[in-house]
Amino acid sequence: MSQEGSDRERPDAPPQSSGEQSQPVRAPAYLSGADAELRHTLRTPLNHIIGYSELLLEDARDRGLDDMLADLQNIHTAGKELLTLFNELFDPAAVDAGIAESALEAPADSAIKEVDNDAPGTEPTSDAETPGGRVLVVDDNENNRDIVSRLLEREGYEVSTAENGALALEQIKSQPPDLVLLDVMMPVMDGIEACERMKDDPESRLIPVVIMTALGQVDDRVRAIQAGADDFLTKPVNRGELLARIQTSMRLKQTVDTKLDRLKGAQEYLARFVPQSVIRQLEENPEAPELEKTDQDMSSLFVDVTGYTKLSESMRQTTDFMLEKYFSRYLDSIHTYGGDLTETSGDGLMVVFPGNDPREHAINAVKAALEILEKTEELNVQLQGIFEPISVHMGINSGIALIGPTKYESASGARWTYTALGPVINLSARIAGVAEGGMICIGPETARRIEGQFACKEIGSKQLKNVKGDVMIHQVVGATET
Repeated sequence: MSQEGSDRERPDAPPQSSGEQSQPVRAPAYLSGADAELRHTLRTPLNHIIGYSELLLEDARDRGLDDMLADLQNIHTAGKELLTLFNELFDPAAVDAGIAESALEAPADSAIKEVDNDAPGTEPTSDAETPGGRVLVVDDNENNRDIVSRLLEREGYEVSTAENGALALEQIKSQPPDLVLLDVMMPVMDGIEACERMKDDPESRLIPVVIMTALGQVDDRVRAIQAGADDFLTKPVNRGELLARIQTSMRLKQTVDTKLDRLKGAQEYLARFVPQSVIRQLEENPEAPELEKTDQDMSSLFVDVTGYTKLSESMRQTTDFMLEKYFSRYLDSIHTYGGDLTETSGDGLMVVFPGNDPREHAINAVKAALEILEKTEELNVQLQGIFEPISVHMGINSGIALIGPTKYESASGARWTYTALGPVINLSARIAGVAEGGMICIGPETARRIEGQFACKEIGSKQLKNVKGDVMIHQVVGATET
């Protein structure tokens, strides 16, 4: 039958003229309205033909099999032409909008150019240009996973795969990748839900997610954007576009990771100068930590080196170095029992033990003091013959004190310190002055709070400097046997 007769038998056939371009073929209404799942099912094997033919073309060129290039190119071109026809049939709106042409239109030799190492703009990236890293490819179709994986592995990426969103999340949790390529339509858990869960998890939200969608699926893109996707690829995946988008996302992630590592390093360094209680407040309420001075019940501990003046005269420059060794060891005990180092001087430390339980923080202060005595003896033995042995004496007092940051402002800037103020603090310092080497002396309030927990003995009432009235001093001699 002639073409003219054929057109007359088709009532929907558009008129043709010698100077008019042929109109795209339209499917019957019941086919053009086919749902997304059917279009996905029919389009997938065509994408496989295109993808595998591209891999074979690249293999043939690498191995010098020039006699096979023309046939492989014909297969690749036929696959693309068939896919174009499919899109015209099932996605006419996308074709009318120019989506299909922008994604698929290419010269007849485009397949060779996509794998031609000598073609400008498409040559493989060098090691210096490729960020590298591990990519997780998530697709329910084994051939799709295979095609993309082989392409990425040739470019030097480490690739792992998962067949649905649920399995992908398990892999991300156990071995986080640098980037995730995520299909949309999958069983068990689709790509949109998997992306949303990744972005909701603080541990994985910074991992770039590239969503792979079918041509013209605008709804999928909108849902993916709402779920937090970082980028998109249209199937069939174009080799050059895939690599470019992955490299861009990888570079961005590496930049973010580098900045985060620097911030983490700075945070860890600055944490050395920040009391543990402040760090805990920041962790509990990072947006608006309560750092104002407040009246708090606490126990304060003063640690002084016995005979410091004589020691510094005999050891001269090595005194500070030696005391750093001892004080550093003391910090472990202080932090173990919830204490904060607030002040230091050449021969001593000031530590506060805040807390909601008055008895508990008093007990913790005494426990820390007892450990400090033990560690002093241990270090004296370890450093015997290197440094002179030292002795420390301590004073502890409990009660209400004003605790928090103090800001000092000057023309050159501001400086913050964290300390405790009040009569309770002054009294603990005076009590430490009463103690002799190897002694832990405590005030009457601390003695009351730790009763039954430690063995203590009365030293007697003492008149302390700048303290009104006599103060009963007790000495801690050890823990009560249970």
